[in-house]
Amino acid sequence: SLTKSEYIVVYEGQEKPEFWNAIGGKESYANSKRLTVPENTVPARLFHCSNATGTFRANEVVNFTQVDLVPDDVMLLDTWDTIFLWIGSSANREEKKQSVTLAFNYLRTDPAGRDPGTPIVQIKQGFEPPNFTGFFGVWDSELWKDHKSFEEMRKELESQKPVLQVELKITNGVNDFEDSEKFPIQLLKEKDPEKLPLNVDATHKELHLSKEDFRTVFSMCYEDFSNLPKWRQDNLKKKVGLF
Repeated sequence: SLTKSEYIVVYEGQEKPEFWNAIGGKESYANSKRLTVPENTVPARLFHCSNATGTFRANEVVNFTQVDLVPDDVMLLDTWDTIFLWIGSSANREEKKQSVTLAFNYLRTDPAGRDPGTPIVQIKQGFEPPNFTGFFGVWDSELWKDHKSFEEMRKELESQKPVLQVELKITNGVNDFEDSEKFPIQLLKEKDPEKLPLNVDATHKELHLSKEDFRTVFSMCYEDFSNLPKWRQDNLKKKVGLF
């Protein structure tokens, strides 16, 4: 054994140059206070962080495995030495932002009196390091290969809905005007309904004018005419001899 005269006690931070020279020179070394903390025996905890309900919430997942990691959201894994924020591939911007705030508040308010220097690490889905995957037992790197986000599934379901073929009737009678048989204005001015061309509606002779004749006679298109009050339409038709 060594006698007292054979060794010298040197306290960290008070080393003399002779000390550093004896071990090959002074260099940086691991000296974090966290290294003096006894080995952790606290079990890891997993929290599911999501705002899918409209409010950002964090719910603990017990007896968790890899399948409990939700790609649509953010997961917080507390391993005591490190707090991991696992960012799912489909997590939205607000979830990413609020989960960081949550992690800091979680660490600060932990009644166990956590080290405020505990690292908070963000990792993206698909880029998980071994010190993260090790808490999930057997890790399957292909688990989310065919995963579809909620938004992707919604769009897929919508695309599978039967398409309804609907024939739209143009408002204000424009469709009737387009489909009506056309005749020269002189024939339409006939007062005797019996002498009007076949298929002419005697109460709506204006429908049987061509677009050009209609604009010439009424100084407007049929769509504008159809938007007028009925009394004004009748007065205009009387004026041009189509009433």
